[in-house]
Amino acid sequence: MTDRLLYLARTLSRTKRKDYENYVLGAVWNRLSAETRAHIKPVSQQTVRASDGGLFYLDLFFPQLNIAVECDELHHLRQKADDTLRESSVRATLDPVEDPDVFATITAISADAGCRILRVPVPEAPKAAGKGPAVSAPAHTLSLEAFEKAIDAQVAEIEAASREARSRSGFVSWNELDARDEPELFYRERTEFAVEDAVVFSTIGEICNVLLGAGYSSGLTRTRGYFTPRSLAATRRSSNDLSDVKLWCPSEVRVSGARAAWGNTISPDGQELREHDRRSDAERAKAGRAAADHPRITFLKVKDPVTGRSGYRFVGLFRPHSVDGAVRVYRRSETRFPLIGR
Repeated sequence: MTDRLLYLARTLSRTKRKDYENYVLGAVWNRLSAETRAHIKPVSQQTVRASDGGLFYLDLFFPQLNIAVECDELHHLRQKADDTLRESSVRATLDPVEDPDVFATITAISADAGCRILRVPVPEAPKAAGKGPAVSAPAHTLSLEAFEKAIDAQVAEIEAASREARSRSGFVSWNELDARDEPELFYRERTEFAVEDAVVFSTIGEICNVLLGAGYSSGLTRTRGYFTPRSLAATRRSSNDLSDVKLWCPSEVRVSGARAAWGNTISPDGQELREHDRRSDAERAKAGRAAADHPRITFLKVKDPVTGRSGYRFVGLFRPHSVDGAVRVYRRSETRFPLIGR
């Protein structure tokens, strides 16, 4: 299970040189009731992909409540029109809960409600006047009393939302979210695995053994990213023949600036994977390659921005769609797959 104290210490201190924002994040969390803090997981600097493909970050996000807390510095207050557009893109992007480059708990968001943004006005951070300790005055003033009242008001909103969410059936607690850190326990009573599970596996071997019943020794398949696990090969000519299915564990790499021979990109909605072969025509002809018409159980390599832990997350069953020169395109056909050997 995740070390909760370590997680909180890191997630509430991720911003640099933003004193007021750090104060707000810590104050919001510590003013919540003990019961709420036991069940609700905070995520700071939550990545959000805008409709134009750009990325921005929510200051503090509670995925189980679909609520974000944003600190409004002076430059935010001057850009209310932009913020309105940004909030629209938050709703559009977070509702489907599909973006696979977000590592943590975003899949716990309710898909039938837009993200609610609570705002706390804060003074614009003072700028250093030199190398010494002296700093210039803030660009505008905000009384301490008004500042504290604004924080308390949003804490009350979060408390009310937490009580309402926890009263509903199907609420996923923080403990249940962290259970995803132990895949074998998480899937012990299940019959299938799904994109929405958001479980991250430490190794490819763990994927094979926990989900596909392969029975490999530890680390045996650690360096293999595209193959047919022996448990799937063993189904050949059976009534449930899955011997044509491959396990694929690509690392998502941007096309520009990547140096590896192979690179893979995924669309923001998680529906399309593009495999870029950067070898020369001569290298491809010399190496040759087996036909790429196999369905692929696909796991992306991801990294937790808070803990730094890397692993593999299921993003769907992908099938070949088209070939454009050195680029092969795969489309997602399924978001669930049966556990093998259950």
